[in-house]
Amino acid sequence: FRMKPEPTNPKDETTVVGSAHRIPDQDTPVVQPELVVTREKTTAAIGTARKNPLPQFPGYSTEAILGEGGMGIVYRARHLRLDRSVAIKTIHSGPSVSQDAVGRMLNEIDAIARLSHQHIVQIFDSGQLEGLPFYVMELIDGGNLSTRLASNPPGFRETGRLCELLARAIDHAHRNGIVHRDLKPSNILFTTGGEPKIADFGIAKRSDIERGLTATGMVIGTPGYLSPEQAEGKTNQITPASDIFSLGVILYEMLAGRQPFEGNSEVEVLSRIIHEDPPSPAWIRSGLPRDLETICLKCIQKKPARRYQTAAELADDLKRFAENQVIRARPTSRIERAVKWCRRQPAWATLIAAVAVVIPTVIAGLLWTNQRQARDLAQKNRLVANSSELSRYMIHEHMPQLYRLKGGSQLQYELALRLRTFLDSTYAESESDVGVLQELANSHEGVADVLGGPFGKHLGRISEAVESYRRTVRVWQSLYDRNPTDDVLASLLRCKFKLAESLWYAQGLAAAKDLLLELEPRIVELNADNPSRWQRFLVRLRNNQYEVAIAENDFPVAGLALDEFERCLGLPSGPDNEPEAFYNEYWLANKRSELASRQGNHEQARNHAREALALKRQMVAVDFENDDSRSQLAGALIVLADEESWLGEYDTAMELCLEADSIYGLIAANDLSDADAIEDLGMSQERISRIQFQLQRFDESIVSIQKAIEYLEKVNAIDPSNLFVHRKLVLGHTQLGDCYMQTGQLEKALQEQTNSLELFQALEKGDETELSDVQILAEIQNALGTVSLQLWISADPERPIDQALADPLRKTAEEHFLKSIAAWERISARGSFTDGQKRNHANTVKMLELTRQHAAQLEEMARQEIY
Repeated sequence: FRMKPEPTNPKDETTVVGSAHRIPDQDTPVVQPELVVTREKTTAAIGTARKNPLPQFPGYSTEAILGEGGMGIVYRARHLRLDRSVAIKTIHSGPSVSQDAVGRMLNEIDAIARLSHQHIVQIFDSGQLEGLPFYVMELIDGGNLSTRLASNPPGFRETGRLCELLARAIDHAHRNGIVHRDLKPSNILFTTGGEPKIADFGIAKRSDIERGLTATGMVIGTPGYLSPEQAEGKTNQITPASDIFSLGVILYEMLAGRQPFEGNSEVEVLSRIIHEDPPSPAWIRSGLPRDLETICLKCIQKKPARRYQTAAELADDLKRFAENQVIRARPTSRIERAVKWCRRQPAWATLIAAVAVVIPTVIAGLLWTNQRQARDLAQKNRLVANSSELSRYMIHEHMPQLYRLKGGSQLQYELALRLRTFLDSTYAESESDVGVLQELANSHEGVADVLGGPFGKHLGRISEAVESYRRTVRVWQSLYDRNPTDDVLASLLRCKFKLAESLWYAQGLAAAKDLLLELEPRIVELNADNPSRWQRFLVRLRNNQYEVAIAENDFPVAGLALDEFERCLGLPSGPDNEPEAFYNEYWLANKRSELASRQGNHEQARNHAREALALKRQMVAVDFENDDSRSQLAGALIVLADEESWLGEYDTAMELCLEADSIYGLIAANDLSDADAIEDLGMSQERISRIQFQLQRFDESIVSIQKAIEYLEKVNAIDPSNLFVHRKLVLGHTQLGDCYMQTGQLEKALQEQTNSLELFQALEKGDETELSDVQILAEIQNALGTVSLQLWISADPERPIDQALADPLRKTAEEHFLKSIAAWERISARGSFTDGQKRNHANTVKMLELTRQHAAQLEEMARQEIY
C-alpha cells in the first residue's frame, strides 16, 4: 500500500488512523487522515451498550449472538485461557424451558461428541449454566449453504464435489450409529476457507438410545427436506436412507435452484413428498449432466431400498462423475415411470386404458388399408434421416446462421442448442462416413466458440462451451485413430488448446495446467520434425506457458516464455499470414508491458503498452468493422490507462478509458444481451471508477462501479461457473466498499466488503487457489480490518476507556489484518511478490501496528486516570 506520511506532533501525542483504497491494479491503497485522538480526549466510544447483558459461560468471554431459532441460541465467545474464538450453543432461558428442549440439547451433545470428521462441526467442551446445558464448538463463520444458494448457485462440478464431501461426512455419522434427520442447506456451514461442515444434530437419532424424544406418528425435521418415512411420521423406519434422501433434496436444490417438493403449506409439502415424484432437475436447468441428474433422482426415490444403501455409495458415484467415470446408478426407465404414474393416478390410468382399447378397434380398418403406404413412407424417412447429404446440408445451412445472427443472444443460444442436439443425433448415424464426421467436429467446435470460447465474441456460457469442446475432441480423436493424418492431428490439437483455455475460465488454473502439460511434449516433438507445419502450435503453447507463469508470479519463467515466443515468431510469409504475424507482435508487446508492470518498472511497461496500442490501431484501421479487433483495441487502451495511472497521469488515463468504453458501447449496441460485450462494459466502467477514485471524485466513482457491478451480475447470472467474471464481481464489491469508506458511509462499506468475502468463497480452492485470488482475499481482509478499525475509532466519544478497549471491533480489526497478512504469506510461500504486492503486505503490517498502537494509547490513558 502507498502510505501518506503520518503527521507527528509530540506535544499532542496524536495518532492518525486512515482508510485504504486501491490504485489501478487493485493492490495499493492510500491512507488518508480521518480522525485524531489526543490525550485531552480521555474516553472513546465504540458501539452502543447492550441493554440485555450476554450470559457469561465459565471460562469464556461472550462477545455476540451469532444466531437463534427454535429453542436454541448460539453465541460467539472467546476462550479466556487459550484466547481463541469459539461458538457456544445453549437453550433459551426462561420459565418456559421444557424437559424436551433439555433432552434434545443433551442428545445433540452426545451425538456430536461421538463424531470426529473434518466436515462435521467439532465439539470442544460442554457444561451447565444456571441449570441449562450448553456446549462449545468450533467457530464456523463463512456463512451457510442456504445463503450461498440464494446469492450464487454453484456450478455442476462444484455441486458434485460439495455433495461428495457431505456424503462422506454423513457416512461417518451413520457408521457411528447417528442419523442426522434434519439435513438442510442452513445446517451446512462453511469455514472462511470454503470447506463445508455439517451442524445441528439436535434431533439426531442414535442407534443405541433414542432418549424418548420422538414417538411414532410425530413428524420431525424441516418440511421440504424430509424423507417420505419422516413425512408420514414413521419414526421407527427412519434409517441412514432418510439422510440420503435429504442429501438428494439438497443436491436437487443446488442443481435446479428450487426445492423438489414445494407447496403453499406444510401439509401440502408433506403430501407431495409422500405421493408425488418431482420433475427432473434437467427440465428446470438446461445443460445438466445426465449422470448428475441420475444420481440426484436415485437419492430421492420414495422407497428406501431404491436409494443408495449407504452414503459412501452416494459419495463414490459423485466421485465417479467428477472423474468422468461410469456411475453405478442407472436412470429410471420410461416403463417404470409410466407404472409409477398409473399407481398415483388410477382413475386416469383406467380411462386411458379404455380409450387405448377402443380407438385401435375403430381405426383398425383405416390402418390396414394404409399399412403398406405407411411402411414405405417410414422407410423413406429413415433413409433421408440417415443420409450423409442431408447431414451436410443441415450443417452448412445452420452454422452460417449461428455466426451471422445478430440482435438477440437468446435466439443465437437457442439455435446453438438445437444445432448441438442435431449434431449429437447425427454422430451415431454417420460414424462410417469420415467426411460427415469431419463436418460434425468442425460444427461442434463452432458451437463451442459461440457458446463461450476463450477468444472473441461469445455468449458467456463457458461451462456449456467446455462440454462442446469435449465433444469436439472426442470426434477428432476418433477420426485420428482411424486416419492419423497431420490435418486431423492439427485439428485435434487446436481443439485441445481451446478446451484447456476454457477450463481455466470454468474450473481454474489447475485444470488448464494438466491439459497443457499433456500437450507440451507432443508439440515440441512435432515442431522439431517439421517447424513450418507445427510452429503455430508451438507459439500457442509458449503463449499459454507465459500466462501460467505470470499467474503464479514466476517472473523468470514468464520472461523465458516470452523470449521463446519471440524466437518462434518466424511464420511463413504471405498475405494470408500477415494478420496473424501482426497479432503476435501486438500480443508480445502487450505481455512485455504486463511483465514489466508486475515487476514494478512502470516506465518500461508504459512504453511497451504504447507499442501494443500503436500496432492494434494499425490492425483496426484495416478492418474496423471486426468486433473482435475493436474489442482488442479497447483492451489495449485500458492496459495503457493502467500504466498511466501508476505514473500519476490520471487525466490521460481517463481519456483512454473513456475511448475504450465508447468502443465497447458500439460493440454492445448490436445486442444489449450479448454477454461478452456486457462483460467488457463492466470492465471499462470499473477502470473509470478507479481513476475517479484517484481524482477523489468519490460520488462519481460510486456511480461507475455500481454500473460495473450491474453489468457483471448480468453475465454472472448467465453462467455462474465463469470464474473470471466471478473474480471481477468480487473486485467490484471491494471497490464499492472502498468508495463508501472514503465518503464516511462505514456501515455500507462494511456490508460491501462482507459481500466480497462471501462471493470470494467460490474462488477458494485450498492449496490450488490461484495467486491472484489469494491476493484478492488479502485485500478484502485488509479492507474489512480498516473498516472495523474506523468503526472502533469513530464510535461515541463519551464511552469509558475500559469499554472501548473491550469492544469486539478492536479484536475484529486485528483478526482481519492478521488474516490479510496470512494470505500475503501464502503468496510469498509459492512465488515472488509483485511490486504492488510488496507494498500491500507492508501496508497491512503497518495498519496492524497502528491498531495496536491506538489500543496502547488508550491503555496508557486509562492508567493515568487511575493514578
